[in-house]
Amino acid sequence: MSGANGGSHERILAAIRRELEPHNPGNVELTESTDILEDLSVDSIAVMDMVCALEEEFDVMIPLNTLSNVRTIGDLAKRVEDEAARQ
Repeated sequence: MSGANGGSHERILAAIRRELEPHNPGNVELTESTDILEDLSVDSIAVMDMVCALEEEFDVMIPLNTLSNVRTIGDLAKRVEDEAARQ
């Protein structure tokens, strides 16, 4: 699936992994099922910074009220894909 800026699933996952790498000192394997909050202990400010970076990279706007349903890397990738498809 591609969005306005060529947001293929693998490209989105790579961008999320790149954004999470500084928050992964324990070298947790970053798979689609990795829980961003529990497995990586990423705080809400870091999550918002990451979402802003993804919005800019993929030229999408992710509504804040939809982020409460995002737990895993796969959830976030799907959210970016869904928004890219609407553009």
